[in-house]
Amino acid sequence: MINLLKGLEATPPIVRRTVKREDAIALARVTKDRNAVHHDPEVAARLNLRDVLVIGTYLSTAGSQIPHYILNLLRGKNPLYNFLDQEVTWEGKTFPGDEISWRCEDNPGIVYDRTTGIVTVNTIAEVENATRARIVTRLSVQRPIVEPVEDKRLVYEEEIEINQNDTREYKRITGESEFFTAAIIPGSLVAYTEKLNQSQGTNYIALNAGMTSRFVEPLRMTGDTETLEIKVYENPARHRIKNRTAAYGFRTIASQQGRIVVDTEIQGFIKGHFDNLYALRPDTK
Repeated sequence: MINLLKGLEATPPIVRRTVKREDAIALARVTKDRNAVHHDPEVAARLNLRDVLVIGTYLSTAGSQIPHYILNLLRGKNPLYNFLDQEVTWEGKTFPGDEISWRCEDNPGIVYDRTTGIVTVNTIAEVENATRARIVTRLSVQRPIVEPVEDKRLVYEEEIEINQNDTREYKRITGESEFFTAAIIPGSLVAYTEKLNQSQGTNYIALNAGMTSRFVEPLRMTGDTETLEIKVYENPARHRIKNRTAAYGFRTIASQQGRIVVDTEIQGFIKGHFDNLYALRPDTK
């Protein structure tokens, strides 16, 4: 039992789930992630993977029963508490059939900041006692502040159409729907890489190493279909190149009818590297 704050104690649950292959492929479909390693077993085999990769955001979503449990307790004290942001670092691959367990970190699992009122929930996702992801979820009565972005850093934009079936399917597989918009974001990095591959005749593969999502406004599904406007910005300060592997920093903002829904920073690995990201943009040639 954890003393969360005065007069409030918590015993966070341990969550266990096993994702089926058909559900892993369905997750890639509903989150618009076209990376073939998530839905094509033959591509996965060529990369010496034993099966398709489960999308990383499954690890940050399917165990969210833990921060949700804390959130519900906090709302008993203050109904304005909500998800503020979530930071995920992936430390290993997850495949269909793996039994995944989520639990609070031992030291410390939950931290309450008396100055800001922010509650931080630290969880880890494990397979056979080996860590696959570390997830830091912060809960607050405040919404995150969105810092402006330089338009000259815009490298890719698209509109993504989502429907009620997408959100229902995502919730069926993960048990959660509030993080659905954040789960859509990595697919835009894949789409950007595809655009570069098509224009340059290259074959780069985009892999997500970590991401931090700030939940600005909830997604509003007022009709059967809604549109998210996605803008991907380059963050040169986060670029790292070593040998033939590059780690690139991106910031992606998803908006719905002019309202920012989620603001996400991604650290992505690309096999092979872009010597000059700007020079590779199709629209600058």
